[in-house]
Amino acid sequence: MSLHTPPSSYILRDLSEVVTPDSISWFPQTLGWQIVAIILIVFVTYKATVWGRIWWGNRYRREALGVVIAMKNTVGEQTQITYDLFEVMKAVVVYLNPSNANAFGNEFLKRLDGYFLQSTTPFYDVIGENWMQALLQKKHALTAEELNQLLKICEGWLRHHQGENHAS
Repeated sequence: MSLHTPPSSYILRDLSEVVTPDSISWFPQTLGWQIVAIILIVFVTYKATVWGRIWWGNRYRREALGVVIAMKNTVGEQTQITYDLFEVMKAVVVYLNPSNANAFGNEFLKRLDGYFLQSTTPFYDVIGENWMQALLQKKHALTAEELNQLLKICEGWLRHHQGENHAS
């Protein structure tokens, strides 16, 4: 340290300089706290990795939900929704298991229900059969109410379906 020179002013001559304390380390000083810090860092890293994998694995779900929700907002404006909805749901089912690419009709509806672990089968029902008929023939087009119900079922399915290991 350099030698302190007294102030030249008569008023300031009795004042002393304030000594700043040493900085405190953020690193734990004892072995026990170091072990706790390492365990905490490993745990947070593990949880972040698990969450990141789940988030990354559900990209398809978020994209499909975005499309279905956009379809719900344009029900009265678009006549192609029945086909577009089928394409979205088919793309998701094929993404989950490429062997589902050839499924259509009742087989497709059963495969959709296979990914849904609830006791109900929302697709293999009257609404699902009407949906498949509307895809094949224009005269069996879905009403606005049926289309809204189908969009609601598809949205719920996209939010809650399980992965390939749960499908039958």
